[in-house]
Order: sequence, then C-alpha cells, then structure tokens
Amino acid sequence: MLIILKNIFNTISYIITMEKDTSWEKIYKKRGQVQSKIKQIVKDILEFKKSGNVLDIGCGTGRHSIFLADKGFEVYAGDISETAIKILKGKKKNIHILIFSKENIPFKDNSFDIVIIINVLSHSLIKDIKKSVKEINRVLKKNGIVVISDLSTEDEKFGKGNKIENNSFEKIPGLLDQCVHHFFTKEEILNLFKNYKVLKYYKVKNYFITHNFILEKVD
Repeated sequence: MLIILKNIFNTISYIITMEKDTSWEKIYKKRGQVQSKIKQIVKDILEFKKSGNVLDIGCGTGRHSIFLADKGFEVYAGDISETAIKILKGKKKNIHILIFSKENIPFKDNSFDIVIIINVLSHSLIKDIKKSVKEINRVLKKNGIVVISDLSTEDEKFGKGNKIENNSFEKIPGLLDQCVHHFFTKEEILNLFKNYKVLKYYKVKNYFITHNFILEKVD
C-alpha cells in the first residue's frame, strides 16, 4: 500500500512539474544549444527517402532539422521550449518552426512523408506516449516513415530515481534534466507502432543505451 501511495504521489508531483514546463526550458536558457551531434539513425533516412516533407517533433535547437534541410528536405520543426525555438530561428531560415507538443500536433491528417522523434517519447507518462503515437500515425502518410531513438530498459540508469509508473522514473541522479524518463523495451515500441514495418533497427550504447528504429507505415 505504501509503495502504491508513493507512486501516486510521484505521478501527481510529475504532472505539476510538467505543467510548469521548467526542466528543458531552464536548460536551454542556461546553456543554449545542448546537443549538436547528428544521430546515425537520422542519417540513415537517406537510405529510404531522398526527398519529401519532414516533421521533427521535439526538435530542440534543431540539429536534425538543419541536417535534413541541408539535404533538401522540406522541414517542419516543433518544440515546447520557447527558448529552443528562438535559438533555432536565429540559425536557419528555410525551416518552418513552430511551438507545439507531441500530444497535439497542429497539422492535418496525412501531411508528412517522414516524422522524426529523437529522445522525446520517453519524457512522458505512458498515457501521453500513446497520445503522441496516435498523433504521429495521424499526420504521417501511408508508406511514410517514422524515425525513433529512445531509452532502453537495458540502460544502467533504468530503475534509478523516483518511480512514477511502470518503467518510468524522475529525478535520476546525474542527469542534466530531472523530468520523467520512460525506458522502453524493443517490444513495447513495436507494440505502440503495430501497423508499421521495421525497415531498420539497432541499439546504440553511448551516454544512454537506446533503441533506434526506422519504421514504415503500411496501414
């Protein structure tokens, strides 16, 4: 009973924190650009698509948006951090830049050939992860691809910090951001994207161990 009550308390605490939207906004205000290296799974897009329009969800300061725009893609980039968006607007003029959340994507159905969501789904409760996947599925065209990189339960940080819900923790020691981190199994991601075909998959061990997917929408 105490464990259940503690998890409920942690969930309420997490929701209040997210409503204030303090974690990554503070980081961007303090540090500016945080990540600059292009993920290999984003480079791998070129194996399957040479052109088209791309939605970069949780774009941050735009490392992947800029890379894909420079490759000739029509890029739409969005983030919930006003500071990150301001930084990106100061860097690149040929990207469509918006403020929006992954749970409420402001585009019509079947709008995009490619959706990328890199280290973003994990910063949510499970119910919001499911909302985000539903939104991705809605805006992605049939035979479009979704590109995902996110936390694995095999990572050494899994299980540390305060447990919010199954495989989800906040205030993990040593992390730059102290918001929720959901750790995925490979099967969980595949189950979220049931109507997709795996074009490419591999794990990467870097700062985190991550699952990396390119999935094609087939239904």
